[in-house]
Amino acid sequence: MRMPLSWLKASALSSILIGCLACGNGDEKSEGAGVSATKSKEQETTKKPFKALELPDDPEQRVQVLLDHAIEVAGGLDAWKAIETIDFRVLDRNYNLKNGNMMWEMTQRYFLRPHEHRYRVEDYTEGGNPNFMVFDGREGFMKVEGKLLRNVESREEAREDLLTEARYMTMPFALLAPDVELEYEGPGEYEGARVQRVRALFRDGLKSRIEPDRYEVFFDAQTGAFLGLRHLVVIQAQGKERLAQRNLGYVEFAEQGGVLFPLVRVQFGENASLERPRVTRHMSEFHVNGEYEDYLFAEPSEGGEDPFYRANLARVKAEHKARRAKQDAADLEQDAKESRPK
Repeated sequence: MRMPLSWLKASALSSILIGCLACGNGDEKSEGAGVSATKSKEQETTKKPFKALELPDDPEQRVQVLLDHAIEVAGGLDAWKAIETIDFRVLDRNYNLKNGNMMWEMTQRYFLRPHEHRYRVEDYTEGGNPNFMVFDGREGFMKVEGKLLRNVESREEAREDLLTEARYMTMPFALLAPDVELEYEGPGEYEGARVQRVRALFRDGLKSRIEPDRYEVFFDAQTGAFLGLRHLVVIQAQGKERLAQRNLGYVEFAEQGGVLFPLVRVQFGENASLERPRVTRHMSEFHVNGEYEDYLFAEPSEGGEDPFYRANLARVKAEHKARRAKQDAADLEQDAKESRPK
């Protein structure tokens, strides 16, 4: 089942969502944030209608009711517990905020063992050397062009990046973690949509920080479905730490193994919007409950060839060749535009 959420037509978001949930289908085609997707017959399924959201008077109970509704809409707790592993391909596109033009794109592959909190992301250089980060449930590791980085900063960067992406990818189920503190913040609006807001504090963030990772999570006001989040991110600026705001809108979802996972996610900062995002992330090629060797989620060896190297080398070189040809064509087109007489 695909569940389109057209953030660019936010005034109609609630009716689109309720129609989709009630019939299990939704629109045949969804468009938003520069993307479009058509539903295939294999993805169609029948889902029972979901109850309209009714919040109790007690603020503490409201958080649990919101979370229960969001979990039900996303597939239910039993379906989530049955997801032992999931891997997927990611295509990131980064845009120039001034003119909206795409500046670059990057492809990666993620592997998650969500209930063990073990994660891996990888890509390969043009020559086939592996770049990847691993979180083994306790520590982070990073390997760049086949070289293992042992400095503390790289290991903490790997840990934080993978923990953060796992949360983004597995919302709203990530809110079930025992070290998350939730607090109801009340109704509001997010990019034109009527929402209920919950504050979430994650205390499993970067080791060197005292403050927990802070999120504001948005749920549809009529159904309780998870819609997006605002993440207050600590960044380094001129040798000092400061808070920056990262907004994520989830444009489209698809059912994988009985659970709704995002297909398209839009990221924008304090001075951007869903209509002019900084980054769009497109997920595809999902595999649920595949069997993976433990080495994928363990501390990598210092030297030697990565086990994925030979299996992926031909594919990686073909992808780089296609990407280079696409970029060359775009550069030629841009040069032609700039050389035209004004």
